[in-house]
Amino acid sequence: MNQLAQEYNNAQISNNIPENDCPRVWIGCLSAYNQGILHGEWVDVPETEEELIKLKDEILKTSPGENPEEWEIFDSEGFGPFDTYYLDLETAVLKAKFQI
Repeated sequence: MNQLAQEYNNAQISNNIPENDCPRVWIGCLSAYNQGILHGEWVDVPETEEELIKLKDEILKTSPGENPEEWEIFDSEGFGPFDTYYLDLETAVLKAKFQI
């Protein structure tokens, strides 16, 4: 990984530390990730899938990756006993409703 990518990754990590216990997900841009850049953000899971889609779209708009269209939920927290591997946006919203 080149120095610029490493500096960008360090800034992303330090600026996106979760601060509360509500269900949240870390949405990241796969295009940036494939270029060695960690670009994404922790977001509280909102009430609707449409709101989460808007948050995801905002994250992708600011991505330094080429053609930032693909994304993934890289991490999650606050979902209690629910399995959160391979979450999609709809499932994240549904599971979050049981934890609030």
